[in-house]
Amino acid sequence: MELIKEISEILKDAHSRPASETNKLIDKKLAEPGTKGVREEWTEARVNSSCDNYGNIEERTCYKVNHGDGTSSPPWCDDWHCK
Repeated sequence: MELIKEISEILKDAHSRPASETNKLIDKKLAEPGTKGVREEWTEARVNSSCDNYGNIEERTCYKVNHGDGTSSPPWCDDWHCK
């Protein structure tokens, strides 16, 4: 339960900083001895006609922490960008 609380605290302000900074804070927490959990990432894509030089596709990378007990943190994501 402690990991869930600490990750939740980090994610409270995730919207106010780049995802890369949030990832550093999360990875630091997960690297502590005795901490179980894994940061997972995936890419999402969608059509955006303003990305016409990029095949009309934009994408972003999203992340979440798998707590290792069947629960996960809410996801956080990079900003959308043309692929």
